[in-house]
Amino acid sequence: MIKVLRPLNLLFIVIVMIVIRLALIVPSLATIVVNETDFLSPELSDFQYAMLILSIIGLAAAAYVINDYYDREADKINKPNRVIIGVKIHEKDALIWYYGLNAMSLGLGLFLALRVDNLRLFYLFVVSILVNWFYAKYLKKIAFIGNLAVSLSLAMVIWMPFLFEPVYFATDLEGIEGMVNFVKQVILWTSVAALLLNLIREIVKDLQDVEGDLQMNCKTLPIILGQAKTSLIIQFLTFIAIGGFSYLMYRFYLIGVNQLYWLQQMNVYIGVTILLPGIALFVILFWQRNLKVKHWAWISHSLKLIMLLGLFALLFFKHYLES
Repeated sequence: MIKVLRPLNLLFIVIVMIVIRLALIVPSLATIVVNETDFLSPELSDFQYAMLILSIIGLAAAAYVINDYYDREADKINKPNRVIIGVKIHEKDALIWYYGLNAMSLGLGLFLALRVDNLRLFYLFVVSILVNWFYAKYLKKIAFIGNLAVSLSLAMVIWMPFLFEPVYFATDLEGIEGMVNFVKQVILWTSVAALLLNLIREIVKDLQDVEGDLQMNCKTLPIILGQAKTSLIIQFLTFIAIGGFSYLMYRFYLIGVNQLYWLQQMNVYIGVTILLPGIALFVILFWQRNLKVKHWAWISHSLKLIMLLGLFALLFFKHYLES
């Protein structure tokens, strides 16, 4: 059952939420003086934040279970040696795990929403469960829409730590507007970057699974357009990502050229971990569009690593907030 839950993907979510808390939430709140000696601390304690992380990975794990449940037949073709549900685990047991994980996440989500006095946050958990089920059952068979739905879910994970900190959404922000706007801009750009990179990766994964998806009557981009045209779409999205990151690096350069050495360091880091691999992918697709399944699998894994390494760029903002 462990393989069905995708432990490495869940670990990625844990790392995302820990980095966001340490790099942005804690240092930004520490800039707000409550009185002459004390600074504002996060609304959620470390233990409660761990509960938030657990609730999010519960939703993700349940999504993986229900996705594999509906993908049983396709997976027998795409990855016959890795089929678990229906082979090693009975379908009914998989559904028990699915409902149990969702129930845990709903319970934790309700508790934390009441803790920050915002019950509307609980509805996000309900909507996430519905979207995950609808994706596994229907959306993943629709060209681009399914890819976008998954990518939006990842972007939402990045926003969750901030949604549970009421100070960022308070109406009375006198004296801290600059800090709040800065943090919101950083998280907005981070979520957009994650959405775009994951969207590319999801389309790449569709190129890996064409044979099984055909048997399931899926209408993914590779099935509708073919590999060559789908490669052009990936190349176009990669070009947008390269342009976006180049623009950000240029802005950071202008800000830090004379005063902020850490911004120059961050530019080097982004260039090495995101920009150069993105250019390499663009060049590969430009010269060769008829790649084999094993090549698309390698690109998919590489994109996941790029997203993980890119996330750590947020740690550079910690220097700004603490300065």
